[in-house]
Amino acid sequence: MLWDLEKDKEITSIPHKKDYDLWMSRLTPSEIQDIKEEFLRMIEGLDIVTSGWIPGPDWTNTPLQLIHDKACITNWDSARKCYGIMVWEIMMEHDDVWGFGKYTLDDKKIGSMTYFRLKCNSQF
Repeated sequence: MLWDLEKDKEITSIPHKKDYDLWMSRLTPSEIQDIKEEFLRMIEGLDIVTSGWIPGPDWTNTPLQLIHDKACITNWDSARKCYGIMVWEIMMEHDDVWGFGKYTLDDKKIGSMTYFRLKCNSQF
């Protein structure tokens, strides 16, 4: 579940849906599942995740390479956007509750969304 702390509500929609749907239409359901499982594997056990830092700059020979090569037809700008929206969707689907925001590090804006696992005593 993805939770907007500022608005105190659950997020249930995907940004830039038209672009995202086009990119996802170029992948098979199995490929999408492999990409999602790879990301979940990378964040397993983490409570704070900055989406762009997790895969690093080299997606070669990973399921993420499909985002660049196939979904976005080798356009890196589109691939980064597609990946970011896919992470958003994964966090929406996650069993745990995740918050999110755009932050800075050493007074510099972090280009990617940062997600953090919310630990709660009650259900949202």
